[in-house]
Amino acid sequence: MDKNKEIQSWWNENPFTYNGSYGVGKVVEIKDMDIAFFDLMERKYKKHSNGSTQNAEEPVFSKFVPYESLRGKRVLDIATGTGFSTVAFAKAGAEVTGIDLTNFAVQSTKKNFEVRNLQATILQMDAQALEFPDNSFDYVCAHGCLMHMPDTEKAISEIFRVLKPGGEVYAWMYHRGWRYWFGIMFIRGFLLGGFFRYGFSSLAMTSRYSDGAHEGGNPHTKFYSRGGFKNLFAKGKLVDVEVYANYNPSEWQAWPLQSINLGRFIPKGVQRFLSEKAGFAYACSIVAKKPTLAK
Repeated sequence: MDKNKEIQSWWNENPFTYNGSYGVGKVVEIKDMDIAFFDLMERKYKKHSNGSTQNAEEPVFSKFVPYESLRGKRVLDIATGTGFSTVAFAKAGAEVTGIDLTNFAVQSTKKNFEVRNLQATILQMDAQALEFPDNSFDYVCAHGCLMHMPDTEKAISEIFRVLKPGGEVYAWMYHRGWRYWFGIMFIRGFLLGGFFRYGFSSLAMTSRYSDGAHEGGNPHTKFYSRGGFKNLFAKGKLVDVEVYANYNPSEWQAWPLQSINLGRFIPKGVQRFLSEKAGFAYACSIVAKKPTLAK
């Protein structure tokens, strides 16, 4: 099967619903989704992210997304999921277009807007081949999706293409922190023999032991270093690239292993320092922009 088709099929059957500790899995049919369901998805995300991308009462991703400046602006939200980020842009007064690779996410997001009586354009589309003219959007959000694409570089070049000069992008991606090196590479790869089972492929290991690990893993997940993020976005011609290692307190409840949980003995200030400065963080937020044309 074509890799893109495999990824599309897998995520259509395993949408990110923050289903307990598993994260992915269908929990309700689209016809049964109501505003209570969508509000619950947003609360679950906020609990899952635990203040790493927004404070409790603020819109999702608001530590990095400048909602106050997006009123009346054209925004592209890539990988809508159940639509809570797309809704946040609409509530901020943006002219929002949401896309997702899967039909389940597209229909979920449309239902989210329907029950809230909000307006948006929601389309099924591959971010590696955006079907928009050049210079279409003032802002692009790509939260939790670029690392699952076979051609991440192409997706970033497409984001660059559809951004207007001076337009900005926010992305969230998996980072080569302690879970990558200790949890996946050392424990599962070396001690438990995963490298032998998966042909010494780090990509096979990260795909197996990240999203959907309880289902045998997902088709494609890449992790990057902070320097790798900078190079990735700079290669896509984006400038002013800033990478922020996310401090998520809940991650420390599983350090070094969930069954051991030594993290509870580490002061919060030390946890934050280790996450943001020493590279322990599981994910990074990246912000960048398209250069403004010279006058």
